Amino acid sequence: MFNLVVILNLVIAILSNTYSELSQYKRGLFNQSVMRTIPLYLCDRRYGAMVCALGPLSLVMLAVSPVYLLFDRESKYLKQFNSMLQIVFYLPIAAVASALFLLLNIMCWPLAYAAALI
Repeated sequence: MFNLVVILNLVIAILSNTYSELSQYKRGLFNQSVMRTIPLYLCDRRYGAMVCALGPLSLVMLAVSPVYLLFDRESKYLKQFNSMLQIVFYLPIAAVASALFLLLNIMCWPLAYAAALI
């Protein structure tokens, strides 16, 4: 039993030492991990509309995907088609989200004004 306590104490000491050494670099390590993941979130100019589609839009994109096969991979028409799909499919979502945001802000104005007076 005593050996187990000694080994556990040793492990805690090693972890404490490692944490104290790396704690001064924590901000840099976090920024490094963020910088590594940024390329994953970039939109591809050729297939971005299809790859980023969520929910019901992915089913619509499934119906549109044979059109992607008609274009050459480096075709400028593929980029134009992708841009057109992004506008057609994501503009209504952006409009609804903006309208809801504006409506909620207008509804909260009186409450914020009343809170400021108190």
